[in-house]
Amino acid sequence: MEYKVALSYAGEDRRFIKYIAEILERYMGKDFVFWYSKVNESDTETNTRTITEFLKFINESLDNNVLQRNNYQNIEIIMVCFTRWINGVSKVKVAQQTELLDRGNAGHNDLCPWQVITNRNKLFHNVKTIFVALPDHGLNDQQRDEWAIRCDTAAFGQSIHDYGRVLDLDRSSAESIAEYIIRNILGMTAETHSCKYFTYEKDAIKLYSELRRDLNNETFVTLDDDKKVYYQEKFNEGVPLIWPTVRLRTDKERKDNELVTNDRIGYARPGLGPLITGQDDVNEIERVVVSSALSEHHNCKNLHNDVDSCMIRSNLCFPEAGPRSRIMDINPRVGIVVGGGIAPGINAVIDGIVRRHEDYGPTGRITGFKYGFWGLCENGVNIADNSYELYSDQNRMPRGDNKLKTAEYVSRGGSMLGTYRLNDLNTRRNLRSVMINLQEFDILYLIGGDGTMKAANLLANVARQESLPISIIGIPKTTDNDILWVWQSFGFATAVEKAREIINCLSIEVQSNPRICVIQLFGSVSGFVVSHAVLSSDSGQCDAALIPESKFRIKALAEKLLKNFKRKNIWSMPYGLIVMAETAIPEDANDYKDDAGLTDDEELALNNFQNNTPPGGYMDGQTSDELRSASLKLVVAGIRKELENNCINQNDRKKIRIFTNEPRHILRATNPSFADIIMGQRLGTLAVDNAMAGYSNFMVSQWLTEYVLVPLRMVASGRKRIHDSGIFWKSVLAKTEQGSLM
Repeated sequence: MEYKVALSYAGEDRRFIKYIAEILERYMGKDFVFWYSKVNESDTETNTRTITEFLKFINESLDNNVLQRNNYQNIEIIMVCFTRWINGVSKVKVAQQTELLDRGNAGHNDLCPWQVITNRNKLFHNVKTIFVALPDHGLNDQQRDEWAIRCDTAAFGQSIHDYGRVLDLDRSSAESIAEYIIRNILGMTAETHSCKYFTYEKDAIKLYSELRRDLNNETFVTLDDDKKVYYQEKFNEGVPLIWPTVRLRTDKERKDNELVTNDRIGYARPGLGPLITGQDDVNEIERVVVSSALSEHHNCKNLHNDVDSCMIRSNLCFPEAGPRSRIMDINPRVGIVVGGGIAPGINAVIDGIVRRHEDYGPTGRITGFKYGFWGLCENGVNIADNSYELYSDQNRMPRGDNKLKTAEYVSRGGSMLGTYRLNDLNTRRNLRSVMINLQEFDILYLIGGDGTMKAANLLANVARQESLPISIIGIPKTTDNDILWVWQSFGFATAVEKAREIINCLSIEVQSNPRICVIQLFGSVSGFVVSHAVLSSDSGQCDAALIPESKFRIKALAEKLLKNFKRKNIWSMPYGLIVMAETAIPEDANDYKDDAGLTDDEELALNNFQNNTPPGGYMDGQTSDELRSASLKLVVAGIRKELENNCINQNDRKKIRIFTNEPRHILRATNPSFADIIMGQRLGTLAVDNAMAGYSNFMVSQWLTEYVLVPLRMVASGRKRIHDSGIFWKSVLAKTEQGSLM
């Protein structure tokens, strides 16, 4: 089957449509995409095609104003009709909808050629019609009146698809529409808003670099079958077809940023402009940060001839975070939510958000929601009862209940708003309830880990579906440091430093009173805290580091301990220190289940983990207490059994003494270091700078050496993990001298 796409739109939308068409041409080929725009009767663009050319494009002809059917057996036409949503109605423009809706061609009343071509009782049957309702942004009252024809979808072809309403006329919206069309044509699964494909940022960069290079040489549909299958498998898992762009709101009027003009917050960074014809708000080149510093991604030998030789020209980059010269002309009502567990530095982020909004001037209200999403998942919730009004200091805060002064909490651990983990937040019902309760808000800041960032991405999608123009801003918070595109999260350094102190103390303990200690730290899917804490400890303190990414067996671990005892000549009074992550489950776990004394709930959690974790993959969601305790019990029982089996007599067995320590909550409840306070406040202020500039659906993050805006879809495309073949993990193995434990 051969597919052709025809785009129907008005001249005012040509910038927006051009961006969509360029993406479609990259996948389909220029000969299979029909688009043009007619600005007015006297100014026809060079890419304008006549109705006759359109009919030729769809393999029809026009003879004496009568459509003649030609061979269409192996052709399917996808007609994409872009309307404008005006006063609650989807409308098209009089006499100017790419000529396909021009009522003057064959006398068939108003929507003539398109209806004739697509009508289920007429000639052309292999037609699919997709309707996209664009907002009325950028139109004055006179222009709105020109969109006078109500678009009646019932009059169109056999197969009708409604994309729905578009929130903004920006690159992000155009990319989403293009992806919807391509997935529809190529039979891919519908766009998903989170996946588990990437565990390493370099893998994402490599994939998109290869894709861009392949599509520069040929179209997607002409790729060889192996390559096509390779990419389609990833797209069907939820990987975006296009490296996403941050959303830019176009629903609000803009004004000059007085904080920049008065030199109070630094100079403005050039940013994205809207895709509204005649509104070139940004004349400068957008300031971006490339996603990779590696030379292999910066082949500039053919810079002027090869679009893929430059990461910026290939769009494999992120906008730099920072203030902009123009901001939305609103007094925003702001919401702040803290999701998941606590981490050192949360309060600094909240204070940074509040202070920056106060700098920008009057706000409707800055609301901090109590205990995360807990009170937002019920319909009709009373916001006042489930939130605090936030002010930076006493001078700004009026008297009354449910008010907090953020300055008092900046250097404290924990969360001034509290937090709560909702494992079922991502259900359609809960997400919709949250958005209904937030429909009066302009900006929502979500401070949280991997689960919260995925929830932010889903909320952004629900907001589009419900036509709520709220800005969704993510701020990464994770002591696990397992969020993609985050160089290092606030709180991570504080947690690792505390873990290193605990390792040092327990090392003294086990040497003074000889025993084996098993310390369980954070690491639901990754071992960043364990590996960093072990690598920063004194040489010889840790006998082994156990992380989810690196397979190990209890038997091999016990053999390693025995070798250490003999090497250190401490077999008569053995001692040692093992540091493990929460889900470091041994490959031979089943051999020690009976010895570990697991409860029914612990065994159920272990079986669920073993049966549902793909090879080399991970289980999404929060690690249960039952799985944590099961993993710790298995390691302790297994080591005890194997070491005792190597003892010659009962007296030696008595010397095998093992105890455990689980300081996880101490790590995350400690007060933040100066570095985490500064990072938290910077993330908070930069989030506000870009939210006020109209950016949305992004996570603000330090990536490489700069602070950037990462599209939430890229954040939700996986979870960062340690590569067991990488230099970093090899350094940890060299520190412990544990080698392979398989």
